[in-house]
Formats: sequence, C-alpha cells, structure tokens
Amino acid sequence: MIKKGDTLIEVTLAIGIFSMVAVSVVAVMSNGTAGAETALETTLTRQEIDAQAEALRFIHSSYISDQNLEDDRYYKLWKTITDPENVIDLTTMNDEAKNEILNYSPTTCDSLYTKGEDGAPPMLATQKAFVINTNYLGNYSSLDAGVFSEESSAKDQINKTAISYIRNGDIDNRFSAAETYPHLAYREDDSSGREDVSEENSSLISNDYNVFDRAEGIYVIAVRDTGTNIAGDTSFVTESAFYDFYIRTCWYGMGDEFPSTISTVIRLYNPDVIVARKPKQKEPEPEPEPEPEPVTDKTMQTVAASDLATSLTPKSGDTVSLKDERDNNTYQITNINGSFWMTQNLRFTGTSLTPSDSNVSSDVDITYGELTSGEDYSQPKIHDGVDGNGDPTIWYNYAAATAKTIVGSNGDNAPTTNDICPAGWKLPTEDEFRGIVSYTDSFNPVAGGYFGTWGQFYDSDSGYWWSATSVGGGGMARHALSRSGSGSLRISTGRRDMGYYVRCIKK
Repeated sequence: MIKKGDTLIEVTLAIGIFSMVAVSVVAVMSNGTAGAETALETTLTRQEIDAQAEALRFIHSSYISDQNLEDDRYYKLWKTITDPENVIDLTTMNDEAKNEILNYSPTTCDSLYTKGEDGAPPMLATQKAFVINTNYLGNYSSLDAGVFSEESSAKDQINKTAISYIRNGDIDNRFSAAETYPHLAYREDDSSGREDVSEENSSLISNDYNVFDRAEGIYVIAVRDTGTNIAGDTSFVTESAFYDFYIRTCWYGMGDEFPSTISTVIRLYNPDVIVARKPKQKEPEPEPEPEPEPVTDKTMQTVAASDLATSLTPKSGDTVSLKDERDNNTYQITNINGSFWMTQNLRFTGTSLTPSDSNVSSDVDITYGELTSGEDYSQPKIHDGVDGNGDPTIWYNYAAATAKTIVGSNGDNAPTTNDICPAGWKLPTEDEFRGIVSYTDSFNPVAGGYFGTWGQFYDSDSGYWWSATSVGGGGMARHALSRSGSGSLRISTGRRDMGYYVRCIKK
C-alpha cells in the first residue's frame, strides 16, 4: 500500500543527502584548488630565489675567471655588491637590528616597505636590500666591451644590473609587496619614463617584456664576515674572508591572513683575501753559498745606483743603502735569492728622465696627474702619501710606473723595458716576482692599500707592487700582492689605471 507521507519523507531525505554530498564535493574541490595554488606559488618563489642565487654565483665566478680580460664588468659588479656601503656589518648594529637580520620572521609583508611613524626609513633601506636584474644579466655578458670605456656608461650598466633599494626604492618604488607571488616584474616598454635599457642596446634583450619595473616580495641583503680565524689571523678590518647573501621572500597565499616566507643564504668567499691568507709555508733552506770577497766595510755604506756593481755581493739578507742620484732619496737594498731588490717603496716624482739617470732608452718628460681624479689609462698619475708603516711612499698608475711606455688599454705581453727606476735598475718582471715568493720577509712587504678605478682609495692591510709584465689587449698588468703579517707573496692582475707601489730590482 502506497503512503503519500512516506514518499515526501524519502524525497526530503534524498535532497538533504544530495546537498551534503554537494557541499562536501565543493569543499574538497576548493581545498584542492587552494592547495594547488599554494604549491604553484611555492614552486615559482623557489625558482626566483634560485635565480638570484645563481646570478650571485655567476658574478662571483666571472670576477675570478675574467680578471685578465679587457672586459672587467664582473670585477666592478662584484666590487659593487661587496662595497662597505652596500654590505651589513653586524658588529655595528644593536641586538634588535641584528636579530632582524639573523631571524627572518616578518609579521606582515608590508612592514618591510613601510616607513616608521617618526619618518624612519623602511627596513629594506636599513638592511641595504638589493636584487640582481636576472633578465638583464644574461645579455649583460654579450654587450660590447666598449660600453665600459666611459665612467658614466660603466656605472649605468652596473646600476641596471644590481638594483639597490637605497638607490632606487624611494624614487621609483622599485621594491614593493608581492601582488601574486615574489618575483621580478618587467614591462614591455619604457612608457613610465624610466631609462632602464638604453635605446642602442635594448634590442639585445629578446623577451617581450624587457624593462625592469620592480621587485615584488623578494630582496637580497649582504652580510660581511667580521671574525673568521684563518691560519691564526683574525685581523679583519677593511676586508672580509666571505660574504653571506640572504635571499628572502614574503607574500600572502590565497585566503591567508599571515604571510608566507621562504629564505635561503649562500656564502661566497672573497678570492683575494683567502688566497692571501694561506698559511705561511716554511721557507726552504737556502743552498750553501761560496764565501764572497770580504766587503764588510762597504755593505752598510750608502752606494750610488750607478756604482752598485756586481762585485758587491753580500750574503743573502745583508743590506746596502742605495742613493738615487736623481733626487737623493736612499733605499735599503737586499740580496734576495741571488738578486738585489729594493726593500722600500720608490718615492721618485721627477718629471725629466734621461738614459744617464733613469731606466729609459731616450729622454722622457712626464707631467703627472693626481690618482684621485678618476679612471684614466693614458696619463701618468701618482699620489704622495704614507704606507701602512707611516713611512713616505708614492702610488703610481701603470703609465707612470713605465715612464709612459704603456699608456693605453692595449699592449703586448712582453715586459716593458723602460720604467721610472734609476739607471741600472728596473721594474721586476712577473717571473722575477715569482722567484721570491718564498722570501717574503726579505722583501719587507708593507701595507697601505691601493687606488682603484674612478680614483677610489681602498685602505687595507695589503700592499700591491707593479711588475714590468703587461697583459695584452686588456688594459691589465701583473702585480705582486702581500697581506701584511701573512708571510705570503702572490701574483695577481690589476687594471693599469690603478695605483700601486713600485720596487726596483738591479739589472
């Protein structure tokens, strides 16, 4: 028997069951969509972090491998991102600021970009945040070396590659919270007026969207090492053994009230410091030498450069005082591994050189410029100052050190045969420097730093000395480098517009 009441109950029950199933299905689908979106955001964010990490490693490795080439853009890039102005020194920060660096946990993503109530700069400004324009970096390596022939062009290219919050953030809003997920945002053209990619090289970037616009929810901060003990040496004052680059992101996932964050840190070692700080090798025992003719009455006398003959052969380590007849400056001379070397930096600033008093094949008149006046291969430049011991010294660029023999960015690999040393003396070649790397103490290295590109002075506990060996076609030349107190002497390569010391060796 059919009961109408029973049919209505069954229908109602069926509708209720169907509604529960439908709601459950929608909830499951919604959770699955949210989970899929979160997974996608996380994957894309990790890819952006990896891109920044690989760009930093690329700049670092290129700085190491490309120093001898005429294109030194990566040298400048590495020096830019490790410049003290762009790097955090934790020893100068209070505990609260230090904790913000080491323990990354922003309460809101916007707090990274917001100024304080009293007008204090945003956290990204105090932490010297930056990003590497990874889209531009790939084409950066294919640009003409000629782009770097002018100071303004070089700085322009670097500023487009290493985007600094301090330099660009407040002006152009180059750093902002993530609208979707952390990433670098690009534009198709320069309609907003930003001049990121100049007209002549914008075609090198093949992407449809090729102009850097902003970094959304991603940034990098660099922290310098301030206390690593390497071979018992803890004297980190102006240079660091390594730099830690913290790559950080912050964004809100779908429906999230609290921010999501992913961060990592990569450590890149300072090649110059690590090589220079190798433990001192035990000096090999010298070969027995035949006793020379007695010269005790002369070895400690002041001898004119032209009178220091090969007959004067003190034992290795004995000292002679040499007078430069051009200006009457005196220098201590030591027999190091069979050759006579100056053990003090040359201080000659004369403007007229002749074959009778200098190591030149014909008369040379020199007009010096000032090393602090900026980048210049062609003009001899010097700077008068004191070395790391407080003694008078002169820094020379390569044109001055070679008595205007090599004044351009080009040149062959043969050692220069003319230089600023007194007659009978000369700039040491690269091979002659290599012959005394085990006799560093006898060479008497002194600190005092050097003059870099654009006339910048870098004060450090290292000393740098020019050799006679140029590097062809690249505006480079070999030089010796010693870190004060490390007991090591090594050979490196420097730009010819830099300012280094000069020591002379007897011909």
